[in-house]
Amino acid sequence: MKETTRWGQLIASVFLNVLCSCLIAAQSKWPAFETVSHDIYPNVASGKILGFSGCLRLLDGRIYCAGATVIDASAKFVPSAETAIFDPRTSAWKQAAPLAEARRLQVMSLLPDGRVLMAGGYNGIPDSSGYPISAVQSAEIYDPYNNRSERIATPDYNWRAMYSALLVPPVSILLPDARLLIISRQSGGVDSSIILDWKTGQIERVPNPPLHSGIRIYVLSLLGDGRVLLSSHLYEQTGMGVVDAAPVLGIFDPVAKQWTQITWPDPKKFLYWVLLPSPSFQSSMLGNQLVGYYFDTNSSPKSYLTYLDLDKGLTTGFEITPLTETSEPLITMAPSDWGEILVSGRDIYPENKDRIYNVHNQSVTYLATPKEPRGAIPLANGDFWGLDYRYANQADNPLNAVVTSSGSYAIKPFARGSLITLFGDKMVEGQGVPEMSLLTTTKEKLPVRMIYASPTQINAVLPDQEGIEGRALLCLTQAQQTKCTPITVVRTAPDVLTADASGRGAAAALFYRAKRDGSMGRYEPVTTLENGKLVLVPARPPAEDEVLFLVLYGTGWRNRAAANGRLKEGVSVYCNDTAMQVPYAGAQGTFFGLDQMNIQIPPALKGRQVVQVLADGKLANPVEIALRD
Repeated sequence: MKETTRWGQLIASVFLNVLCSCLIAAQSKWPAFETVSHDIYPNVASGKILGFSGCLRLLDGRIYCAGATVIDASAKFVPSAETAIFDPRTSAWKQAAPLAEARRLQVMSLLPDGRVLMAGGYNGIPDSSGYPISAVQSAEIYDPYNNRSERIATPDYNWRAMYSALLVPPVSILLPDARLLIISRQSGGVDSSIILDWKTGQIERVPNPPLHSGIRIYVLSLLGDGRVLLSSHLYEQTGMGVVDAAPVLGIFDPVAKQWTQITWPDPKKFLYWVLLPSPSFQSSMLGNQLVGYYFDTNSSPKSYLTYLDLDKGLTTGFEITPLTETSEPLITMAPSDWGEILVSGRDIYPENKDRIYNVHNQSVTYLATPKEPRGAIPLANGDFWGLDYRYANQADNPLNAVVTSSGSYAIKPFARGSLITLFGDKMVEGQGVPEMSLLTTTKEKLPVRMIYASPTQINAVLPDQEGIEGRALLCLTQAQQTKCTPITVVRTAPDVLTADASGRGAAAALFYRAKRDGSMGRYEPVTTLENGKLVLVPARPPAEDEVLFLVLYGTGWRNRAAANGRLKEGVSVYCNDTAMQVPYAGAQGTFFGLDQMNIQIPPALKGRQVVQVLADGKLANPVEIALRD
C-alpha cells in the first residue's frame, strides 16, 4: 500500500514543500559484473515443457514467459498454454495464468499500460513431419495486475500469412499511437505487413518493406520522430556457414504508410543493428543513431561496433577482437536503454566469451563462456537476465529497497532530473537525517534531493547533469553507514502522474479554459471524489471565445531531444487515436523534478479519452480523462 504522500493528489492540490537538500559523497565500491546462476523454471528442468518462445520484462521488473512447447504422446512438438513469471529480486519462479489459446512463436509486445499483447503463433495441429503449421487465428492480452489472459478476436486477418514454412516468427514494434506494427520475416507475400489495433482487433494492411527475397533477420527501432527503422540481412546457409548477409535499411512512416529504402553507406557486411542513445548526449540526433555489430569479410576478418547516424552516415566506433574463422559468427545482441550491449555467440572471439560493450566509454567487460548463442533481457538495474543465469552488478552493501518511477511506479531506467520513489523497510531509522547520493560509472558522487522520507517510502529527485547516463549506484547514508542499490539513468523516460497514485487510470491533471482575447482563464478539475471514489469530471467543449487545454503533470520528459519530423521538440500526444497539439512540454518550474505538458483539446473531441504521451520515441504510461458529449 502506498503511503498518503501521493504525487497525483499533491499536484492537484498542494505539492509537498521541499523537506531537505542532501549533499553527500557516499563511499562505495563500484560493482563488477558477476555471473549468477539461478534455477531454471521447474517444469523446464523436469522436462514437462521444453521451454518458452518468448519472454519480456514487465513494468514491475519481473519477467513474463509464454509460448511453451511440449512433446505429446505421439512424440510431436505441440504448443502449451502454460506461462510463468520470474522475479529477479527473489530469483523465484511462479506459474502464471494460462493463455486463452495455446500458441508458440507468437508476436509478443509489452503495452504502455503494463499488459502483454500476444498475437498469432502456431497452434497444436501438426503436419506429417510433426511440426505445427496452422496459425492461431486470434490475439490475446495478459493482465499481470489481475493474472488473467483474455482473447481478442481478429476476424479480418489470416495469421498464417505472417509465418514462413521454416517456422520463423514475425517481428513487431509499438507505434506512437500505441498500435502494433507487425512484419513477416518471409519474402514479403500478401498481408505480411500489418498494423494491429489491439483495443479493437482491427487490422490495417500496409505496404511490405523494401526487401530482397528469402528469410531475413530483422530489427525494428522506433526513431525519435515517430517513424520506424527496419534493419535486415538475408540469412541463408550452406552446410554450417552463413553465406550471405546482404544489408537492407528502410524507414516506415506510419502516417503516410510508406517505406523509404536507405542506401547502404559502406561495402562491408553487418550482422545486427540496435537502436541506442547517441555516444554524445548533446547530439540532436539522439534516438536516431544506431549501434551495429559489424562484420568485415575482407582479407583479415574483423568485427566492429559501429555507429550509423541516419543523417550523417557511418562512423566506426571500436574494433572487437578479431575472429578466428572467416565465416560470419552466430550471435545475439541484447541492447539496453542506457548504452550497453550484451553480445553472446559462437565463433565471435578467440576466448569465445560473452561480453558487455559500453557504447559511451568504449569499455569491454568479459563474461562467461556460453555453449550456444543465448539471448538476454536487460533489467532495470543494469543486469542482463537469461533463463538460467544473470550477469549482475551487485553492490557490496545492498540497500533493501525497490526503486520505481513516481509516475507509473514502474521499475525501469530513470530519466536524469526525474522523480523517483523507493519502497522498502527500515530505510530511515533513528533521529538522524538520512542523506542520498548517486555514484556514476565515472566514480562521480552527486547529491540526490530527498523531498519525503519515512522508514518504508522515500521520494527523491535524481541529479540533472549531462553525461551521467548509464549504470549508477543509488546510495542512502545514515548513522555513518552507506547502503546502495544499482539503477540505470537515461536522458528521457516519460511517466505521467495519476490521480490515485497507482500509475494507471485517471490523470493527475487540470483543464485550463483560456480566453482568446487574452483575459484571465480558469482551471477546472479532471477528477473528483464521489462517495469516497475517484471519478472523472467531463469537461464541456470550449465556447467560441475559448481554447481548452489539458495541463498534464509527470516526470522524465524535460530533457528530450529536438526531434526531426512531425514531433514538436521530441514529444507527441494522442487522445485515443487523435494526434494532439502540444504548445509546451518541459519543466513545471516550481517543484523539483516535476514536468508539465500543455495539450490543446480540439472542440470535436468527445467522451472518455486515453491520453498517450511519447517522448524521444519512448511511450509513457497511458492515463484517462473525460470530455462532455
